[in-house]
Amino acid sequence: MLKNGFHDIHFTHGSFEFGKDFIAKKIEGEKTVQYVFQSKGGNIGLSDWGQIRWQIEEARINPLSHPSFDEELQREIILITTGRLVGGATVSAQQYNERCKSEGEIGFKVWDIDTLIEMMLNGGISPLGLIEETPDLLQMLSKLKKNESNFKEVEQYSRRWIEKCLSKDKRSFLGVILESTLFTYELINTNRLALATYVSLFPIRAMLNALHDIGSIPKWSEDCLRLAEDHFMANALSFIEPIKQSYKERDCFLPTY
Repeated sequence: MLKNGFHDIHFTHGSFEFGKDFIAKKIEGEKTVQYVFQSKGGNIGLSDWGQIRWQIEEARINPLSHPSFDEELQREIILITTGRLVGGATVSAQQYNERCKSEGEIGFKVWDIDTLIEMMLNGGISPLGLIEETPDLLQMLSKLKKNESNFKEVEQYSRRWIEKCLSKDKRSFLGVILESTLFTYELINTNRLALATYVSLFPIRAMLNALHDIGSIPKWSEDCLRLAEDHFMANALSFIEPIKQSYKERDCFLPTY
């Protein structure tokens, strides 16, 4: 947040958050904007969106939050997710946002995993020291961006994630997930959705290899695995949904007479 120009940041999540997990201010041009953030983990489907919508609604209209919250300032509502809006949630959220704006009310924006990765890349790729910016990593990111890599190269690189996870510590697990997210981001940008789906499985392989011989799995490792699974599902859905839609729209497997 600080790297992206925000200040006066306050964590407000709790029983009386009024749709605001945290708040912050940002100077944009000659004005200060009051930001309100509602954060969710993983993909957001239609049933999830049904619940989140009311939190967005409360963030839009309820000024209660924190002594530092300035209701007189222009307000921006941001829904943050480490996954993506999927299925019917995409259309439903878009319609809700358009209705708010058509009525002259505050709408909202979505910062999904792709937006977060883009912000992270703009601010440097090593947040919290989770990633070591080695020449091999930078070279791989460059090749992915230019669409010059293949499955074999990426898979061979991912084997170092197996070694990294053998340390069995949270920082290593999160670092592996973050590196794979950077890779899939570049792959999606070059429309290599199948390879992005494969790459998002490699951190799960690395973590399960590290955990298979221990009796009781620590809670933090379960959280890391769940995060990696969410990342995989987001990429798998991005790959599969267009194929399903194309199949529905064209009877491509039916003979014509």
